[in-house]
Amino acid sequence: MTPVKPKIARVLAGPAEVAGFLVELRAAIADLRSALLEESALVEAMDLRALPEAQTKKAEAANRYRVGIETIGANATIVKAHGGSGLARLKTEQAALAPIMERNLAVLATSHAVAEGLIRGAVEMAAAKRAPQGYGAAGQALSPPLHAAGPIVVSRSL
Repeated sequence: MTPVKPKIARVLAGPAEVAGFLVELRAAIADLRSALLEESALVEAMDLRALPEAQTKKAEAANRYRVGIETIGANATIVKAHGGSGLARLKTEQAALAPIMERNLAVLATSHAVAEGLIRGAVEMAAAKRAPQGYGAAGQALSPPLHAAGPIVVSRSL
């Protein structure tokens, strides 16, 4: 995943600029919603090859959304004064985004837990093969068999 260059909030000067900004922020919310749904679908389908591109889209959309929210905070007075129906639509779309974000986080947490469980299971199986199988005549643990499993190597590239 390529890093997203951080952007900073801008200053809004008048009603037309506020209206244009609210349209841009609503577009960022739509892009973020789309990216979250795409990422969730890819993770659920276990399509790991397409995931980095989807994560890049999500990071870019999330950055645009973050900058938009910071811009609203920096220009709260003028946005409240001139936002009107655009601000009301923005709040509605923002409320609709919350359950999509929650679902995406749940899908990612579940996939993380499954992957962690698989790796833990593989390590336990390998460790069981290396564990002593009994005790010798002198009461000492027997050495592991020669064909016991060696170290595990995990490749992150597919």
